[in-house]
Amino acid sequence: MQGKQVSDIETNLRKDWWETLFDQTYLLTDGDAVENPLLTSEEVDILLGVVAVNPDDRIVDLCCGQGRHVIELARRGFTNIAGRDGSAFLTGVAQSRSAAAGLNLLFETGDVRGAKPDTLGQAKLVTLLGNSFGYFEDPESDKEVLQAAYGLLAPEGFLYLDVADGDWLRANYSPASWEWVAEDKLVCRERKLSGDRLISREMLISTSTGVLADRTYAERLYTPDIVQASLRLVGFTKTWVEEIALASGGADPGMMGRRFVCMAQRD
Repeated sequence: MQGKQVSDIETNLRKDWWETLFDQTYLLTDGDAVENPLLTSEEVDILLGVVAVNPDDRIVDLCCGQGRHVIELARRGFTNIAGRDGSAFLTGVAQSRSAAAGLNLLFETGDVRGAKPDTLGQAKLVTLLGNSFGYFEDPESDKEVLQAAYGLLAPEGFLYLDVADGDWLRANYSPASWEWVAEDKLVCRERKLSGDRLISREMLISTSTGVLADRTYAERLYTPDIVQASLRLVGFTKTWVEEIALASGGADPGMMGRRFVCMAQRD
């Protein structure tokens, strides 16, 4: 079915799409956002402007990807940081980039729902950055991510999430788009709403050899009220939303088009 027209892109969607999406192709097709040093720096600026953490406080970044936020924090003098991500490819990239920068950082590979303090440590701050929340088919699995974050936090520790603005995306998503990602490569995307999720099909095309990749993925659309309700269900009693402007990055920002920050503090 690769590279062929289908009547409904959702028929291409695997339940576990996240297990294979995050590879070298992802770093290319989403590189205008996730490989953008200026955007990463801005996101860390906003994080540190909202949460008071000391350089030696334990920080754990869930869904850390290729380590862009962890490495940026380390470059700013934070010394007690770790990341966990389900993609062995991305954590391998993170480890390589960390070593190349002369940094000694921990990057774990594994489902973020299984994150435990016995390997990651008890954290003052847990983060889910770059719109990394809402991947699972079952919303209860999303709550398991929040439950894992709760379990990682020390008393009075903070959880910081930046999340796609679900209401805005429902009204403003692009059903079809394309952008050049290299001199001879472009990405074509189709999108549709399906219940509370936005389904996206993405084809990477070479101008000389044709379709290089054809993948479909989905993300649940959340509102601040729903995220806060989920946080309370897993045990947080203090939750709030920060009204700040998170940049989108790229010609076709997709799910990064508009985001909000939701925070919670463990008792």
